[in-house]
Amino acid sequence: MGRQAMLYFTLLSLCWGQRSNPDGGRSSCNRCDRNFSCNCSNSGFTCVPTVTDQALFLDLSLNNISRVMDDDLTGHTRLRALSLHGNRIDKVTSSAFNSLWSLEELDLSDNQLITLNYTWFSNLGALRKLNLLNNPYSCLGSPPVFQELVSLRRLAFGGPYLEELKRGDLSGVTELEELTVHGNNLMRYESGTLGDIWPLGRVSLSLYRPFLSNIPLASAVLRDVSYPETPIILEDLYLNSNQSIQPLREAAKRRVRHMTFHNVSTTDKGIVDLLVVLDGVPLSSLFLNGITVYRSHFCKEFSRCCDFMMTPKTVTQYSQQTSNLYSLYILTTFLEVFVLCPTSVQSLSTVSQLVENLKLTHLDISRTGYSSMPQGCSWPSTLRYLNISGAKLTAVTPCLPTTLEVLDLSNNDLRGFTVTLPALTELHLSGNKFLRLPSGSLFPNVHTLTIQSNTLNMFSRSDIRSYRRLQKLQAGQNKFVCSCDFVAFLQSGITGGENIDLTDGGESYVCDSPLYLQGELVGRVHLSIAVCHRVLFVSVSCGVGLFVGILVCVLLWHLHAFWYLKMMWAWLKAKRSSRRRRLRDTGDAEALLSFDAFVSYSERDTSWVENFLPRTKEQKMHDFLCPTSVQSLSTVSQLVENLKLTHLDISRTGYSSMPQGCSWPSTLRYLNISGAKLTAVTPCLPTTLEVLRVTAAILTDPTHSQQSNSLLKYFNVVLYHVQVLDLSNNDLRGFTVTLPALTELHLSGNKFLRLPSGSLFPNVHTLTIQVRNSHISYVCIQSSLLCPV
Repeated sequence: MGRQAMLYFTLLSLCWGQRSNPDGGRSSCNRCDRNFSCNCSNSGFTCVPTVTDQALFLDLSLNNISRVMDDDLTGHTRLRALSLHGNRIDKVTSSAFNSLWSLEELDLSDNQLITLNYTWFSNLGALRKLNLLNNPYSCLGSPPVFQELVSLRRLAFGGPYLEELKRGDLSGVTELEELTVHGNNLMRYESGTLGDIWPLGRVSLSLYRPFLSNIPLASAVLRDVSYPETPIILEDLYLNSNQSIQPLREAAKRRVRHMTFHNVSTTDKGIVDLLVVLDGVPLSSLFLNGITVYRSHFCKEFSRCCDFMMTPKTVTQYSQQTSNLYSLYILTTFLEVFVLCPTSVQSLSTVSQLVENLKLTHLDISRTGYSSMPQGCSWPSTLRYLNISGAKLTAVTPCLPTTLEVLDLSNNDLRGFTVTLPALTELHLSGNKFLRLPSGSLFPNVHTLTIQSNTLNMFSRSDIRSYRRLQKLQAGQNKFVCSCDFVAFLQSGITGGENIDLTDGGESYVCDSPLYLQGELVGRVHLSIAVCHRVLFVSVSCGVGLFVGILVCVLLWHLHAFWYLKMMWAWLKAKRSSRRRRLRDTGDAEALLSFDAFVSYSERDTSWVENFLPRTKEQKMHDFLCPTSVQSLSTVSQLVENLKLTHLDISRTGYSSMPQGCSWPSTLRYLNISGAKLTAVTPCLPTTLEVLRVTAAILTDPTHSQQSNSLLKYFNVVLYHVQVLDLSNNDLRGFTVTLPALTELHLSGNKFLRLPSGSLFPNVHTLTIQVRNSHISYVCIQSSLLCPV
């Protein structure tokens, strides 16, 4: 006993802690899709869970929620639909729904609400649908619960405990599209309670006990809701006598045109009494669904009593003494619609014989076990609608009547259709095994085609155009191969470009192949040109590639690229051959001659050769090995006289003298004779030079030589175009030659006593005049700046 008390105290403490901190104890639900529809049903919640404030639809049905508190739905101002069906709610606080300004649908059915409070709905001005069915309240309460629901259009209330409806209970409800009242145990009803609602759409009434024991109450209810264009649905009735039929006279007096009886138990005499009451009423449709008839030969004929629907064209007066349903055989001659539910009649030919002499326009023989269709059948000439869906048919034969306008063969095992039906306007073939669309030439007047959930891979524009009058198509939920033609055609159909309305929406058309598009909506697929026009793409690509290749080849030929490649290959081969021979040489053998030769036939190489190649080679002078056997400049000039040389490097040779005359190539621009130990300069130098390097040649001042005048003139001629002059490391003491084109002058390592006059070379920007002794202690890098050493 003490252990039980302790357990009870612990549970009580936990419950108190959860209630004192509701936010901390509330669960959360994250099952929301991209449309902000949150499905939190059947999840075992004991209180309203927290969900995103962006939710538009919230389903909390089939949980264990017992209370809805003030802050449970706070912040859900965008919520449009809320379902609390099938919980254990026994308490709703007065302001629980105050924040739901946008709510349009509210379902509180199948809960434990004992009373209804008008404050729940005081802020729900946008509410259009309210369901309060099957709660244990006995009356709607006061003040009127619905008085603030100005937008309400669908209302359902009542249940097994509803006992009283008073005038004014529905105050504020002016018009409804649908009204459902469950009053099987209704005991008190004030006339006119439901009579103020107009216009009134469909009305569904459950009045089991009033029809049995309170005929005036049932008559008053029917009187208030019966209008010619208002369909009446009566459920859960037991029509066992003429007295129980009498409330229906109120509906007959109002000349109701549409009536439905659902879940009704009666006798064959009750059926006749019903027909008598409805005699003369201009009924357009009379539906009998879930009818149980006692003591009839009708149920003996078939395996079980089944649902059937009939629409009498006219109903004549029948004798009240009729004791069985054989009199209905006479009535069937006037039937226009007949629905035969699954029975023991398993032959389509038998059904056709039964209805052959009737004046049927609609025949429903769906959900039967017909596995085959005979080659020929006899049908009424008036038959326009035939439903053979849900059978097991594997083929279609000419048994079908040619007068059909609507044919439903859904959910069979059909793979093809070859029967011509010229009058057909609607064809339903969903749930079969069609691999392709039937030919439209078989149905020249079809404007609606439904062929969902088959094995269609694709269909083309020509397939659709064979249906000359097709306007509505439903072909989704198939395994489509998203080819280019199919995607382009379907996307134009989705956007309305094919004058066809895809009534099942673009979301039903999903790619199954190729694999990289599997699961993608056909309307959102974008196929590349390479996929859709592969031959054209390959042809154009090859053409473009060939053109670019030819263009590149021409450009390379124009730039002598192929010649350069040959020269590079020859150079690499020569280098490799020279390296191999050098490795074979012994230490005593004479060293091989190593030199670099730069030959070019293009004037475009001039800048590269002048600006890059010489400086690179000057920085790596150890790579230049000049022939030691050639000791005369005249010999060198004769060797290169007939070459188109622009650069010549014969530095570090043993030339001790310079001849009086030499022949050089007219293209020579660069000459380096540094370190040649020359002591004098003669007219041997070429007059085309732009760069002259004569460093460490032990040159003396030409003004002190015996031929000073002629030598100065020669210097002026030779050096007139020189831009770079290097006379470093000689014995020069002065410089009086005018060089207007000179930009660089290097005089380091000489015996200058003072700087040369700047007027001799006005364009010099670099002057180097480092001295070997301390006669002048300046280094000049810019012509305008002297920096002390």
